[in-house]
Amino acid sequence: MQERSEFRLLLVYLKRYFDLFVMFERVDTGDDHRINVDEFVQALPLLKEWGVEVHDPDATFETIDADGGGEVLFIEFADWSVSECFTLIDSH
Repeated sequence: MQERSEFRLLLVYLKRYFDLFVMFERVDTGDDHRINVDEFVQALPLLKEWGVEVHDPDATFETIDADGGGEVLFIEFADWSVSECFTLIDSH
């Protein structure tokens, strides 16, 4: 029975990963698989819907941009969203 519970856990993780990717794509309005600071600021209402209120967008963006490249990649966004306990959305 352990295989069944492991498979279920895999499915849960895959769904969460997919949900995070959908969220990332909603913020990435330039469709370049990167989020710049302007896209991030425009997404503040979405972030609030997802349970994260950002008080200092510039400082938060710098925190998310772990490699300091000036743009947030999906892995950086996912790491941050997990640490912020996003309320995952249903994909539409």
